Amino acid sequence: MAHFAALCDPAGAGRWPEADPDRTENAEAAVEILGQWTRLPAPWRAAVLREAHHGARTRTPDRPGLAEALAIAAVYAEKGEPPPMPGYAELRTVDAPELASRIRRLPRDWRAEVFRRIAAGADPMTVEADARRAIRITVT
Repeated sequence: MAHFAALCDPAGAGRWPEADPDRTENAEAAVEILGQWTRLPAPWRAAVLREAHHGARTRTPDRPGLAEALAIAAVYAEKGEPPPMPGYAELRTVDAPELASRIRRLPRDWRAEVFRRIAAGADPMTVEADARRAIRITVT
């Protein structure tokens, strides 16, 4: 895609996000991340989304990224430990169990795209809503 974007529009090839050479690598990583998230127990899936949501909203540099949050969750889930209770602010801004359920109901390819965008720092709530909206537009 990068080759054809540069060939067809040499001056504006950078405007084509589909031409990003890292896109394939990011897509493959998203599928792996989706697999890791899917293997977690439901409470941990919600906790990871809550962490990603809070990190995207606050842009706090010391908060773990999605890959790190998944790795931490996997370790604790493997031990059978429950996720930490969300803070008051987190409870007010995101219904993480419901968000996790909505993401799980998306078609598989859409779930992978949702996780590609979350891994890039997007807010899970926004990305999931955008996916549902795009699916409705596509279907109608």
